Amino acid sequence: MNQPPATKPRKFEAGLFGLLLFQSYFFDYARPIVNALTPPAPRGLPGFGDWLHALAPIFLAFILFKFFMRALDRGAKISITLVVLLLCIMSLGQGVHLSADSVDGRMQMRHTGPLDVAPADNPAIQQLGETVLELFVLVYNYDEIIGHWIWYAALYILLLYYVIHCIQPSASLNPPLSTRILAGFFVAPLGLFWFYGGVEAGVWQGTILLTFSFLLLMGFNFFSSAKLDLNGSCLAASFFLTAIFMAAWGAYFNDMPGVWEVWLRNVNPEQMK
Repeated sequence: MNQPPATKPRKFEAGLFGLLLFQSYFFDYARPIVNALTPPAPRGLPGFGDWLHALAPIFLAFILFKFFMRALDRGAKISITLVVLLLCIMSLGQGVHLSADSVDGRMQMRHTGPLDVAPADNPAIQQLGETVLELFVLVYNYDEIIGHWIWYAALYILLLYYVIHCIQPSASLNPPLSTRILAGFFVAPLGLFWFYGGVEAGVWQGTILLTFSFLLLMGFNFFSSAKLDLNGSCLAASFFLTAIFMAAWGAYFNDMPGVWEVWLRNVNPEQMK
């Protein structure tokens, strides 16, 4: 049986992965740090970290769009209409979350009681009256549930759609060892960020589902004489690492609390005002 001719390895998008890491850590991780280090925002205005976080949807959409455009350049059959639609939905979810999160955080910080918890679990908010409580619940749901799930559902579909188009014949040549080592350096920090985003946003179920989808995809490739290129392998491997982080986190806490929730359990709310 004739084997298909070997093709040259696809280019590893190191620059885009670097931008993805910068966007993830600078605009997401840095937000609470910036808010903690900068002077408190005047009443009625966003904090410095909130302005920083507002740029996240723009940069993330741009980076993901460039990933798909590079895939188109190498001949992938991608629906740009679908990609743009999903990017719009993702940006909508991020916008809903960012707006509600700024309001929710400021409202809770103006009152005593536990922070970063649902209004139903905050005794101080429970004492404010039914009308005020209803506003807290509405903003909290937009922040922690509606915004997060719209954002991450679209993001995870985009990542799966991209990785599907990273499939290549198994006879394709592997990239040089140096390039594979470079790709390996992106796996751990990406995996840590997906873990942080999944547990902090409360969408860890979607993260596990996406990881399982990658496993199914790789199993399909195995039986169809295909494999992922280095770009798809890097993304898939980062989510496999994320699943390990989540399993350890859930086993330790016997739950799946957010990272900041764990930290805030030991912080006096008066210190956050």
